[in-house]
Amino acid sequence: ERSVRVGHSFPEDSLNGTVVATYQFNSWTLLPTQSAKAFLKSSLDLSTSPRVSQIPVPENKAPDGQIRISGLNVENYFKTYGSRGAKNEEEFVRQQKKIFETIRELDGAVFALQEMENKNTTLASFVQDLNAHIGSPGKYQFIPVDPSEVGIDAIQNAIIFQPSILKAIENPLYKTYHSPVKKSRVSIAQKFQLHDRPSSEFVIVANHLKSKGSKCQEDKDGTALNGEGNCGAARLSHAKQLMAWV
Repeated sequence: ERSVRVGHSFPEDSLNGTVVATYQFNSWTLLPTQSAKAFLKSSLDLSTSPRVSQIPVPENKAPDGQIRISGLNVENYFKTYGSRGAKNEEEFVRQQKKIFETIRELDGAVFALQEMENKNTTLASFVQDLNAHIGSPGKYQFIPVDPSEVGIDAIQNAIIFQPSILKAIENPLYKTYHSPVKKSRVSIAQKFQLHDRPSSEFVIVANHLKSKGSKCQEDKDGTALNGEGNCGAARLSHAKQLMAWV
């Protein structure tokens, strides 16, 4: 409630508190002298970015060949507390509830997930806890990931699906990226089929290309200055590799 969202404005006459104005990175910044959370909540003009409370979501209609496919970044979902993910149990419970509620509301037949801890045990417990939260044991299953394929990175991609709607066909395939830099996570491709419809086969690919959070030494063409952010050349190269692979 009253969370800060993109597009919110702060009318001059609604600012409650004292701020320090500073100019950096070619823009003015207001630094509250009190708790930023309290300052923002007392100053927000919610009318500038209204929240849509109910967004219609089409139902899964497998007999008609209509299913819902979704992707979700689980934001460093780790069962262990440390440098990644939740720092303590309270944060983990809050993170888990948000993710599970999102999945429950979307009710996707299949989800491609990003930033899952690189352990099949974490993925298994994720699905078990998700089904318990939804109140439907066995509603979702996960595609086991081959550790020898995804490597030793801290996070991995993952795929979960509803076995009552879809059947997983064959084993997953993996795409590793090397050039110009090996920083995108390994893509995972899984073939599915609607039950009793052999001609309905399709493939889901879970991807997580290199982020803009850190620089790539290979980016020497100035793409970071064109609004693409760090590692734009790497993402473009990996996207082309992905298309050729698929």
